[in-house]
Amino acid sequence: MFVRLLFLLGICTIVVAPAISQEKPPDPKDYPVAARDRYKKKPVSPKIDTRRARTYRTAIREGAKQGPNFAGRYTIVTWGAGLGTFSMAVVDAKTGNIYFPPFKSVYGSGFGLPYIDDGSNPAWRIDSRLFAFIGRPDVNDKGMGLYVYSFDRGQFSLLYFEKEDEEKRKSEQVEWEKELDRRMDSMATIFSNVRPRISERQPNTDCYGGPAYKYPVPAYEVTCTESDLIFVMTVEYHTTPSGPEAMLKSEVEHPGIINLKEFAGLGDKGLGADHCSRAWLRFRKGPFYVRLNANMNRDNPDPENCVDQQDEESMRLAEFSSGVAFILAGWLK
Repeated sequence: MFVRLLFLLGICTIVVAPAISQEKPPDPKDYPVAARDRYKKKPVSPKIDTRRARTYRTAIREGAKQGPNFAGRYTIVTWGAGLGTFSMAVVDAKTGNIYFPPFKSVYGSGFGLPYIDDGSNPAWRIDSRLFAFIGRPDVNDKGMGLYVYSFDRGQFSLLYFEKEDEEKRKSEQVEWEKELDRRMDSMATIFSNVRPRISERQPNTDCYGGPAYKYPVPAYEVTCTESDLIFVMTVEYHTTPSGPEAMLKSEVEHPGIINLKEFAGLGDKGLGADHCSRAWLRFRKGPFYVRLNANMNRDNPDPENCVDQQDEESMRLAEFSSGVAFILAGWLK
């Protein structure tokens, strides 16, 4: 029941109802909000008129600017409240009224209604009055589990709670740790096979692996040098291809990488850029995501008065790093 969720930002709720009678989680379709009831105008500024609202005024104001994301006209705003703990407020985009939960935070919680979550479904929807989280609130604590609420007339009512099977969770965690170790070993094996191929095709290139990271995503770092050229390539091993796809999409909007363009033939999809004695490559291959940054192997790789132009050094870096990246991409499966 407690599936591993993509969204790991913790969320809390608002009012707890006295009784829970449902035997299974409710369906969002049974608590619809009609399209005509959605608020589509500019959100009203939140009414910062209570002590609690003033304490979190910055987070509330910034979050409310995004507009409704829940139950037609409301904006759920969240913020961190400590390690693995999050809090929230609900802002009425039409009136500016703010609703707070009776508890201040939820520990170890995640988004998602597990029975419909495919890794992209959040804990709330604009077209439904249902709200859910997996976690443990600091008030009205029924234990770690799945909490599902309905929202009506400014109040949240608890419809469903399912306590987590602790033994099952521990067992799943052990299996997950084994899976992470398998991925780490797999990437180390890939590099041990790729390294001699690199030396064969590019005799003047020296590559070495490490360090390796197990969390939050298994990752293996490779550094390659050739005379005055150097690059660091990080390979991440995600659960599904959707992770690398989302990361590659975000790279296009990264302000530190200028003119990142499609790079044909590198993995399932590649992006590359070179200028100012630097080069960047990003590509995905199934569940693998690779980010590569290359520059001149000296203290200051950027020439003076650089204006982001492509120069001879950056083109050398692009050719050098792409040659190694193509070899690696051929071994990622």
